[in-house]
Amino acid sequence: MKRFLMLCGLMLTAPALFAQAVLVYDDDSNDNVAQSACTNLGYTCTVADETDFITQLTGGIWDLVVMDLPDAKPDGDWQTPLAAYITGGGKAIQTGWNNTDFTTLAGVYEVTLSGNHQSIPFYQWNGSTLFSDPNTVPTTMAVVDDDWGTNGFYLTVQPAGSGIAAAGFTVAPADGQAASVIGNGGRTIFNGFLFDDFYPADADTSGKDDIVEYVENQMSLLIAGSEPVEPVEGRATFLVTKAYTDGNIAPINVTLTCNNGLPLVQTFTISPGNPVDFVLTDFTSGLADCMVTETEASVPDGYVPSYDNGTEVTGISCEFTDITAAAFSCAITNIADPATYTVNKEWVLPEAGGGDVVDQSADIVIACLGEILNGEPFDPEMDLDLRVELPGETGIWILEDTLVGEDSLTAIVDTSNGPVECAAGEFEVRSGVEITTDCDLVLLGAGDSFECTYTNTVFFEGIPSLNQYGLAIMALLMLGMGMVGFRRFV
Repeated sequence: MKRFLMLCGLMLTAPALFAQAVLVYDDDSNDNVAQSACTNLGYTCTVADETDFITQLTGGIWDLVVMDLPDAKPDGDWQTPLAAYITGGGKAIQTGWNNTDFTTLAGVYEVTLSGNHQSIPFYQWNGSTLFSDPNTVPTTMAVVDDDWGTNGFYLTVQPAGSGIAAAGFTVAPADGQAASVIGNGGRTIFNGFLFDDFYPADADTSGKDDIVEYVENQMSLLIAGSEPVEPVEGRATFLVTKAYTDGNIAPINVTLTCNNGLPLVQTFTISPGNPVDFVLTDFTSGLADCMVTETEASVPDGYVPSYDNGTEVTGISCEFTDITAAAFSCAITNIADPATYTVNKEWVLPEAGGGDVVDQSADIVIACLGEILNGEPFDPEMDLDLRVELPGETGIWILEDTLVGEDSLTAIVDTSNGPVECAAGEFEVRSGVEITTDCDLVLLGAGDSFECTYTNTVFFEGIPSLNQYGLAIMALLMLGMGMVGFRRFV
């Protein structure tokens, strides 16, 4: 007597990859530079105008917001939700021309506006990679056309922040002459000029307009992460990254807590591919201790954290002691908890002493397309007398046991690398036994728990005579484009 495990057309799919979601404000620019840059980079680009910008900003989840603002500004108080988005960990690129629009918003970008200017060229400062990655662009960006009456601002980097002047309106760095400022640890860029004034021009004959390439570089920098920040006296930076072992992309909140310096506590929102750089200032060198933790309430259920500060890995936090002016890092990885698949066994017996004459044992097998931590890999040569009919299929694990009476079998399933499909089957079905079950094929994710029941009803009379093949149990399990079936045969 043999049992037979048949797999047909088994197929697993990897977690889907998601394009970066970018919101571009462009109501009336002449040349749509930001839109072109976003499209060229292959991002998912949503364009908002003055009527719907606030609704789009507050109603979606954005990896980046770009404000191409040469003239008409969004309706209503758009500065407050944009400031909230940035202070909450969001990434943004800004242009503008009206000083009154940035009374409070400039500080959020870690810049001070020093006054307006007409169209003037700008130059690379401090060897910034905004001029070289991923596109190489001219280190002098010349004005092509003065499209607008007022064309931007002279910028000053706020000394208390983490801002870096990447470009300026003078050949060499000078106070109050910055043109592009990278702020908030590499999450924001404020441009003191209008994109339209530098279009069209391809001075390096790359086949693409220089200003479009420059904006592509800005988007790529913010999407990919922070530009390296050189430590300065009295300032420490903490680059925090986020990952899930199973490919989840959910954002979480992280907090830096210190016993010395400013600010003592600060919280940002991060997600995989969207890190944050905390900045600590005004601390006593060698006496400050800091700790990075994720807010437990913001983490999806079914995960445990792992913190790596570069020297040790713990499950509690990234800790840094005796801090000096330097750049630190903390990698937070959320590991998916195992899932469980439980099969309960029940017997329904005739009232007249059926339990005394019926063998109440049943062979139960749970099969998963991923590791069962308390099971074993399925092997056609194993002693379990199971054969696989589809050569070349791998990755199947099983848990088998004989349950007597009302008992249960639980498979502990590893989901650390992503969701796993599982199903169950019962064998050794006897004549005069009817089986019902709700044990379906299920996809188990982090920390999931599934429970089902096989019920065997015993009849001594009043049911049709069935041969062993007619009594065989078959569970057809849809897996991708195929199915798994269990059946018993002689």
